[in-house]
Amino acid sequence: MILGLVGILTVSITNPIPILGYEQTIIDIIDQIPPPCSVEVNPKTNTVYVISRNSQVSVLDGFTNKFLGNFTVGENPCEATINTESNMLYVSNESSGSVDIIDGETNKKVTSFKVKDPYDISINPKTNMIYVTSDLDGIVYVIDGDTNSVIETLEVPKPCGISVNEETNMIYVSSESTDSVRVIDGLTNQIVANVTIGDNPRGVDVNSNTNIIYIANTGSDTLTVIDGFTNQVVDTIKVGKAPWRVDVDQLRNTIYVTNLISGSVSVIDGSTNKILKTVSVDTPFDISVNPLTNKVYVTSTLTLTVMEGYQKNILPLKQQIIGGVFLDYLKCKEGFELIFKSADNSPACVKPSTAEKLIQRGWAKE
Repeated sequence: MILGLVGILTVSITNPIPILGYEQTIIDIIDQIPPPCSVEVNPKTNTVYVISRNSQVSVLDGFTNKFLGNFTVGENPCEATINTESNMLYVSNESSGSVDIIDGETNKKVTSFKVKDPYDISINPKTNMIYVTSDLDGIVYVIDGDTNSVIETLEVPKPCGISVNEETNMIYVSSESTDSVRVIDGLTNQIVANVTIGDNPRGVDVNSNTNIIYIANTGSDTLTVIDGFTNQVVDTIKVGKAPWRVDVDQLRNTIYVTNLISGSVSVIDGSTNKILKTVSVDTPFDISVNPLTNKVYVTSTLTLTVMEGYQKNILPLKQQIIGGVFLDYLKCKEGFELIFKSADNSPACVKPSTAEKLIQRGWAKE
């Protein structure tokens, strides 16, 4: 679960430009790693972390998809989360009952702390509070990131997925055995709502820009959509069979859901709650999106699939820049070319005839 990007990704989208005939493509399938379980990407550094059950974390360069190295964590690691403000990676180790904290700059373990039977994990970078579910013990742990100590435990029946809205400081936990989501107030660390949803809910993610929560219901093959202002279910979307994990591209308001048994990823428009596309991926499990490159990473039984993210509309260039999109991934609407001004290397979208003249005169470069 990626957090700490709200300040970067809060973009007012006005009059986006349609891309006609856009097709989502698979860029790469990476198999030179141990069988992966979960995946996390740090959008700011464009570094991809692939967590395997053999305690190895593989590090990939998001620009090239090349292997950069690996490091070892505790036994039977399950999930991970990244604090993009501090560039720290947190990995939950189910069998060793611990959470390892990794410095993203050096890929070295800084420290670890004990939590019984940890499963999913999320963090609020603004408060530096960490939240860990223990599905075996029916507990959600609240950890102070400054001291790495447990300051609160909350009882939730078989908690599974967890996600934080860092803007509202609300935490959402799926309760697999009660077909519901618990809402925790991060200020008081108390449960303030219980929302009934679909069967056997697992993966959870939040769009902090829209305050909408998405939960994958594995038993009913649906995605529940909850309004965070009212804690009411506003839509239920039929997806593939056994939806497992969900991740949100907050820049484009696009939601991705892995469907384990169907062997597919559902791509959903957050503004309409309509399925835009279904992409075939063999036994997809976890998923992570880098909104700054529009790449999507999906773990399968033996491989990591890298997909180009769906983009129904091209955002105006200024909004892409404000959103923090890397220069190499900026796009112009059809009929325009991307150039960079020679004076300050700032990007601009111009007509091809104009681009040619500016480049000839040395005022711009491609």
